[in-house]
Amino acid sequence: QVGIESLYFLARRWMSEIAGFGATLLFATQPILVGHAFMNPKDVVFMSFLTASAALGLWMVDHKQETVQVSTTPLSNAIRAFFRSFLRADVWLAGVLLGFSSAIRIAAPLVGVAILAYILLTRRWQALPRFLAYGLIAFCSLIAFWPYLWPDPFGRLIASLFYSARYPDVHVTLFRGSLVDAKSVPVLY
Repeated sequence: QVGIESLYFLARRWMSEIAGFGATLLFATQPILVGHAFMNPKDVVFMSFLTASAALGLWMVDHKQETVQVSTTPLSNAIRAFFRSFLRADVWLAGVLLGFSSAIRIAAPLVGVAILAYILLTRRWQALPRFLAYGLIAFCSLIAFWPYLWPDPFGRLIASLFYSARYPDVHVTLFRGSLVDAKSVPVLY
């Protein structure tokens, strides 16, 4: 239900209310949401948390921040904004949720990359200190929610990234009556 609600908020960013509701209703009626949950119970949970992470991350960036000009230098204002970001509930909620999503699957930090791209493309420079606080909270939450990382957080995280990049599982594809290694499927396929 969280994933469906989050999809609605994401759809409302780019569509009308009726179109967003229609897209969400179409998604909510897919039998794979219930059927696949029995084959691989982490997939639907990950999808829901990933969608919620994206919705909350974008909401955090769009949420207005009070502008307090204490110093005359932009660098000191940015540093103050960074530390003030830790007092914001939306930054904490989005960061903890992204960290939890990252503990489920290693691909979840790509949501943070997409949010950074959104900040840069829309030129919301005032959101960069908030994004840095969000990233730090997400990283600390990742370590807190993933017990495998506790003995050596940086070493095991880097090892997990390399392991995921190699994806050591061997998959075969049926092509013209014979099994072909998934990495060497012909272009004709």
